[in-house]
Amino acid sequence: MSGINIWAPPIWVLLQAKDGQIAPSQAAIDAKAVGLDLIAWSRERSGFMTNPHHGGWYYQTLNSIITRESDILVALHVLAKTLASKVSLPTGQARS
Repeated sequence: MSGINIWAPPIWVLLQAKDGQIAPSQAAIDAKAVGLDLIAWSRERSGFMTNPHHGGWYYQTLNSIITRESDILVALHVLAKTLASKVSLPTGQARS
């Protein structure tokens, strides 16, 4: 495929709070439907989730349901399994 093949928005664009759970956003579902690969970023920038001002901009669509550090792992699970995203690693490598 020529042109744009990968979309790399922050996590809050790819995920949403739906019925008290972390779920793919409509934008992410639409991007996958047209064949784009997704790369998520901003996981490590959020600070501690137990802080009253946790997440802020980086998790703005999930701030209402993320209350524990382990909730970030749930978000990563949704990204990896539901959206089959590529994961940006601290070393700069990407894995599918």
